[in-house]
Amino acid sequence: MRASGRAGRGERARPPRGHSRVTPGTAVDPTIIDRESCYLFSWAPVGEAAGGAWLDVSTGDFFVVEYAGLGDPRLRDDLARHRPREVVVRKEPDAEADELFRSAGLTITRVEPSFFDNDGPKTSL
Repeated sequence: MRASGRAGRGERARPPRGHSRVTPGTAVDPTIIDRESCYLFSWAPVGEAAGGAWLDVSTGDFFVVEYAGLGDPRLRDDLARHRPREVVVRKEPDAEADELFRSAGLTITRVEPSFFDNDGPKTSL
């Protein structure tokens, strides 16, 4: 490797520096991912309903969906269609949700409930 950091003839180039993971279950480095889209899914139950936020970290595509709960057939359809690699949920375990997400092959990442708080961002703005 040259002092400039560039590979010389016959040398193997190092990948550029930068982030290769967004969260523990979601890789974004093109040498790691094996498909075009790389969705990250967030699940936020509110009473009987729930909000789902979808982010394709490979393209920046982002959208939200309101679901009627874990039994909403659209949720299973969306999980099958988008095939997220990871779901971000509140820290408190939910056995029914955990079972659904694990059966879909998702890595479950638990975060503090404040990540789902509506009042904090409103106050900050």
